[in-house]
Amino acid sequence: ELAGNDITIRLRDLLSNGQYRFKNSLADNELVSYLKESLCAVKADEEIGAKPITLPDGRTIELKDERHEAPEILFTPTVDPSHMLKQSTQDIVYESISDCQNEMRRELYQSIVLSGGSTQLPGF
Repeated sequence: ELAGNDITIRLRDLLSNGQYRFKNSLADNELVSYLKESLCAVKADEEIGAKPITLPDGRTIELKDERHEAPEILFTPTVDPSHMLKQSTQDIVYESISDCQNEMRRELYQSIVLSGGSTQLPGF
């Protein structure tokens, strides 16, 4: 299963591939988690613009495509090779409902509620 921590790790990896370096330390993970919660969004049809942010150490970084590429892991886990065997959110929901009796499926599809911190991202 995929969750908010997977988005945080994905964002850290995306930022570390560029001009920024984040270690796998508690402090850096908390900082990247803050960036995720503050700036990331699920990309819809409209373009998501770049957002600059000043870090506690005084550096200013700008998140561009990373803002939507990190949360995309929830819907397309194959964008990150380390998640190749994980299922997307929509696949998990579909398979869970498919395991139920046919006469229950319609009602279940009409009653889907997703919750958790990642559902608070704009565009989710």
